[in-house]
Amino acid sequence: MDLKRVRNLAIVLAVLVGYALVCHFTAFRIPCPFFTVTGLKCPGCGMTRMCMDIMHLDLKAAYLENRAIFVTLPVLGWFLGYNALRYVGVIKGERLKKPTEIIGWCLVAVYVIFGFVRNFTGM
Repeated sequence: MDLKRVRNLAIVLAVLVGYALVCHFTAFRIPCPFFTVTGLKCPGCGMTRMCMDIMHLDLKAAYLENRAIFVTLPVLGWFLGYNALRYVGVIKGERLKKPTEIIGWCLVAVYVIFGFVRNFTGM
């Protein structure tokens, strides 16, 4: 295991947890730059609100904030976790590299299609 990579991953996780705490206890949210510039919702718009709703166990509200990410959350969580473990060296080898890439590209495709659908169908 590469300790420098573990440290970097721990820093990223600490920043995410810190942001979640700030969002929970204040009204501060990082605005979406894509929405600010274009007025269109990106595929990730609503993720902060979705995560806050999940933290409060309000799954219906979480689903309504960002349907695509909410539905794909188990796959996305596995994908990010698997790649984080590969990054730090806990998982070695290239045995699952191709299927993991296919899953990643499928997630990207779903989110891009969702971005178009949510902006142009009034979803």
